[in-house]
Amino acid sequence: LELSDKESDDSKDDRWGRRQFSVGKRECFICEKLNETEDREFVRHSSISVESNYSGEHATIINEGASVFGHNKIRKCSFPSCTLRFHESCFLVFTEGDFLPRIHILDRHGDLCINLKDSKKWICPQHECNFCHQELLRTRAFQGKFIRCVKCVFAWHRSCVIVGSLHMDQKRDRYVLCPRHNSVKRVSKRNIPYCIKCENSFENESQKVACDSCIRSFCHSCVGKNKNKEVKAESNSFVCDFCRCFDFPRIGDYVLATYKSKFWPARTLHADLLPVSLYSVNNFIEKLRKPGYVLVEWIEGLNIPNYDVVTCRDLVSFPKTLHCSFWNRMKIHANIYKATEAIYANSKAVVGIKRPLPREVKAEILPKYTRIKTNINMRLARARSNIAEFGHCDCEPINGKRCTVAHGCLNRISMTECPEDCDATYFERRNALTGGTKRQVLKRTAGLPGDENSLLPSQKMCTNNFLRYHDTNDDKSFMEEKPTKLKGFGAFAKCDIDKDTDLTEYIGQVITKEEYLEKLRFRSLFNDLEASYFGMQLTNDFYVDARNYGGIARSFNHSCEPNTKVDAVTVDGIYRLKISTIKNIKKDEELTFDYDTEITEGLVGMECFCGSKNCRRIIGKKANAARKTASVKGYSVLNEQTNNDNGEDTQSRTTGFENFSGIYGNSNHCDREHIEKKQRKHAKENKDTRKDQTYFSGRITQNDENVGSEAEKYLDLEKDFLANKVVSISVKNVHRRSRGQLIALEDEFFAKQFKKEK
Repeated sequence: LELSDKESDDSKDDRWGRRQFSVGKRECFICEKLNETEDREFVRHSSISVESNYSGEHATIINEGASVFGHNKIRKCSFPSCTLRFHESCFLVFTEGDFLPRIHILDRHGDLCINLKDSKKWICPQHECNFCHQELLRTRAFQGKFIRCVKCVFAWHRSCVIVGSLHMDQKRDRYVLCPRHNSVKRVSKRNIPYCIKCENSFENESQKVACDSCIRSFCHSCVGKNKNKEVKAESNSFVCDFCRCFDFPRIGDYVLATYKSKFWPARTLHADLLPVSLYSVNNFIEKLRKPGYVLVEWIEGLNIPNYDVVTCRDLVSFPKTLHCSFWNRMKIHANIYKATEAIYANSKAVVGIKRPLPREVKAEILPKYTRIKTNINMRLARARSNIAEFGHCDCEPINGKRCTVAHGCLNRISMTECPEDCDATYFERRNALTGGTKRQVLKRTAGLPGDENSLLPSQKMCTNNFLRYHDTNDDKSFMEEKPTKLKGFGAFAKCDIDKDTDLTEYIGQVITKEEYLEKLRFRSLFNDLEASYFGMQLTNDFYVDARNYGGIARSFNHSCEPNTKVDAVTVDGIYRLKISTIKNIKKDEELTFDYDTEITEGLVGMECFCGSKNCRRIIGKKANAARKTASVKGYSVLNEQTNNDNGEDTQSRTTGFENFSGIYGNSNHCDREHIEKKQRKHAKENKDTRKDQTYFSGRITQNDENVGSEAEKYLDLEKDFLANKVVSISVKNVHRRSRGQLIALEDEFFAKQFKKEK
């Protein structure tokens, strides 16, 4: 349906029309001034979506940084192709269409900017879908391509254009004229007989608060949640938030529309779908050439559909479920009710996060983030020196491999990768134990690699060094990222993967726990139903945040019955996260692990869509419940063991594993004896090493008894560490304490002898 020449004319008095089609305008799109505006008191306008979901205290947090932001310069939108300009102070108070300025201000990493002084990118409303934003689907709102209004700054996905919009150009389809720019009023004098929020029916008319601008109704409890609504409800005129923000259904949605003062189910359609035979009926064609009208197809269960044209204020979205009291009245119309049941059965009327992705979002085949090879700031998560590593192991080759699970390698059991020169040290030790003449030893060593780095990957026998030599570029050979139905992007296997296979590393930006939780709370204030949390706890003090920087592991979704696990492994004294399989995985199967995170106070757990038989419905556990479980089981859900006096770093249950202390505590008696035997052997080797070092340095050595007692003390310390009771004490302190005790015993003995002689 083409516009007439008169209707398509953009007059010079229309600043919105000029701005969209002219690239030379440099004034602020809000205040229409070119120069910097005079200093004025900051007026806080909280968003409706924030007010309706959070208390005044939480809503104030969003704008408390803006109230002290003193810059008032004019700024261009950060998108290179966008010419829209605005004053920073004007942008911070712009809330038309439920616009949230703070989620459009990003820092240099592309994350939400908590402190405005660190802001780098300011994004105008033309680069998000206003419909998805108002549906609280604020992740998909920024994805895909958009179609804009010719007279205002709002935009939508082409498949999300709201009812009452007029498409300006049928061929190029770049612009629409949204229903903000019409004077069409409602036709029906009745409002729907149930609350649009809670969908409860009204016992009497006194319980109903009816909107004067549309056919929506509200109960007093739902209106009272918003102070702004409450004030307006006290007066004679009440306009709901849906009308003030133009939060209307989109073209193609199922709605309840009015016909002769009654409400009937229908589906909204694009104006182009109007049959040619109906062009002259009831002035359909004239109405559809104006903004504010929409074509509907009645849901009647008939073979031949019936059409009508209604205003955008004479319809509301379908109730969320078929259990709404409105459908009880529709049961007397058997065909209509049966057709409505089929719509709900086929999930065609879903809302919220279960709403299908728009076509424009599905077109994006890869998630947007910066791909890195190693953690950023990885050295922050450094382990303590006394628990960093056990040293070189003594694993013998089995089928040409060392340090496997079958070897019972002490480093592997303790979640520590072997040193880089593990194989080279083994070759030297084996050569020394073989013995022979000096010429025979030199002949054997000449054929061995002298440096660990000279060993090719195929020649390396030590298998406990996956993270040290892993290349994230190799992940693409057996894993890929693809969009899912309800969980955003996911990682899928490109081939069959065996159980106990090391897959990849969870990489990102290492930040402190306080910084991560601050970002988490700030992001939760905007009530995004699609909010994803890419942080994984590494130690008690640090998190790995893969939101803006990471690898394919960031796309691993949660499952209550996962097929992979995440272990915190120490590599050269630095904690890192390794992902390995716990089941045999088939081709095209999604790769998942159990987030098992702790929901901190003030946050709400995300709904789980894993679809497993034992699905918990919610991702994570409440903090109080987690601590209660910890007191019963003996360990925290997050494995956040209480820090000792020395502030020991411990791994996190968020990564889906128990640390070595838990493994050791739960192992059977034979396993403990095996580990203790390994420790005694290491302690004996350390004793021999210290004796040799002391001899060659020319120092006076202790006798064998003192060295043996020293080894026993050191063994006790290692046992305490395995029980997660690490005591920060060195071997030298053990010597001093033992020597002091001996002196005290000697003094006490001589004192007793002196008394006897007297």
